[in-house]
Amino acid sequence: MKFIFLAFGWDRICKIFLILSILSQPFFYVSESGAGAKLRGKMAAKPVQKSDKLLWNKTLDHPFNFTQSEFNRMAGSLYFARKLPAAWAEPELIFDKKNLARLSQVFRKKLMTLQPNQTLRFSLKTPVGRTTGDVFVLGRALNWRFSEIKGLEYLKDFQSVAQESSGEILVNWKLVPQDNQEHFYKTNLLGMKIREETWLLVHFPPQNGNQRSTDAGEPAAGGKEEAAVLRNKLKVLKELKEDNLISEKDYQKKVQELLERF
Repeated sequence: MKFIFLAFGWDRICKIFLILSILSQPFFYVSESGAGAKLRGKMAAKPVQKSDKLLWNKTLDHPFNFTQSEFNRMAGSLYFARKLPAAWAEPELIFDKKNLARLSQVFRKKLMTLQPNQTLRFSLKTPVGRTTGDVFVLGRALNWRFSEIKGLEYLKDFQSVAQESSGEILVNWKLVPQDNQEHFYKTNLLGMKIREETWLLVHFPPQNGNQRSTDAGEPAAGGKEEAAVLRNKLKVLKELKEDNLISEKDYQKKVQELLERF
């Protein structure tokens, strides 16, 4: 160890450790020619925290198998609208086509490696601002939760409740559901359903002639649907093993866990 310090010097060793720590982070960097044509960010699988009361103790539908084209369609149809002084602006895409083309494969691959207690956290920085949030599969839908879109953090004006005849709280932006999309609703202590403005569900298309569940908070019911979910998860695990992303031991362990849960 003393020889290493003498040979390289403290400053150089510190720089090496710094570089290694940066490389170990789940960052990706995409750069194209031309001023401002840069996309930078990070994605990481994160366990659901106890403070996340809406997801805590829920078993998410991971791993889940879906095609690249399915993901591109579901991520490329997310819209939001900015609040103007007198009205709402026209809805605009959250992920524009150019950035999505560079991100979609990374998004899908990381989503397919999630465990039942994990979500995929992301923070993407583009010339128009940062977009942050997390995404996961629940209720037979791809769930997107945003805290910041294109540099705009989600802000509420609680004083507006008394001013608005409808009782709505004014916000600086809102998600705009499209076809086959809806907001997530939670139930308060009085049994009333309350819309989560920053949480959007994008439903997967029906399979085998059966409609997927439209209940945002619960997985799809029925033996056939549960069997379909199990087959999807087993298929994903097999693909991960064949691609050497998980060991044979981990593969057998996860298969056994899924079969016991089923």
